[in-house]
Amino acid sequence: MKKICLICLVIFAVSLFYGCNIEKDKESERLYREWYDEVLKGFGQDSIQNTVIAANTIAEYRVVYNIALVRYDYYSLQVSENGTGKFTFMRHESEDFDTGEIVLNVIQDISVEETNILLEVIEDNKFFRIPTIHPREENGLDGRTVFAEGFNGSKTHFVKMWEPDEKYPISKIHKAFADFADTIADRT
Repeated sequence: MKKICLICLVIFAVSLFYGCNIEKDKESERLYREWYDEVLKGFGQDSIQNTVIAANTIAEYRVVYNIALVRYDYYSLQVSENGTGKFTFMRHESEDFDTGEIVLNVIQDISVEETNILLEVIEDNKFFRIPTIHPREENGLDGRTVFAEGFNGSKTHFVKMWEPDEKYPISKIHKAFADFADTIADRT
């Protein structure tokens, strides 16, 4: 895990120094995907592209939020045929999943109305049109990273954005999931 994160940071630093266009670099995209996959494994999950979707699941969205490699938040929304959902929120407070532990793990069945609120945010922010690696990849080597992955019918999509600004669609989706996780946590 540390090695993959370090490799990603080195590639990013070199691209800044030499003026490379990292968002178009397929190797960087592959490395980011590997980083995301390793983070999911730390949560005991697999990426949507590698998961067999349950028969009654019509959509699934996952958001992983990382703060300077020391904390990871995982959010998942699974949508059933009947419109209800299952929302999961987990937090891991370590850069090393082998030595750290999951400090929060909340799974909650949610109503059609609650599911629709999250789906509306995803739709309003045109999730499936967000670039895989956002063109706004600039300055610094630490900060916040958002990964998101979604499945809806036959479409799957993966997004990675470093240091997202609140005005960007991926940030709005992350904020909706984080705010909803706070609401769920208050219930338990």
